Amino acid sequence: MEKDVLIAQGSSRTTDEKMGAHSDGTDIYICHNCGHRAIVNESLCKYKCFICGPRANIARVSSTWVANLLFNEMSSMCVEPTFELEPFSY
Repeated sequence: MEKDVLIAQGSSRTTDEKMGAHSDGTDIYICHNCGHRAIVNESLCKYKCFICGPRANIARVSSTWVANLLFNEMSSMCVEPTFELEPFSY
């Protein structure tokens, strides 16, 4: 109900914060070189891209769990999404 009220008022930033950051926010790891998702094990500090191998440049991107689920479903149907990341800025 809270979501519907926020959408009706047109407050998209608040809706994004409530549904993403406070609810189901997660991080996905993407390789800068090829744009594919990377395999990451943070507890063992292992970062790997199957496409790029040892020259992988992996970035952490904030996303939602629903988007991650969609990417997993697409990958299971042999449709691999690729991403275009902006260059690093400091």
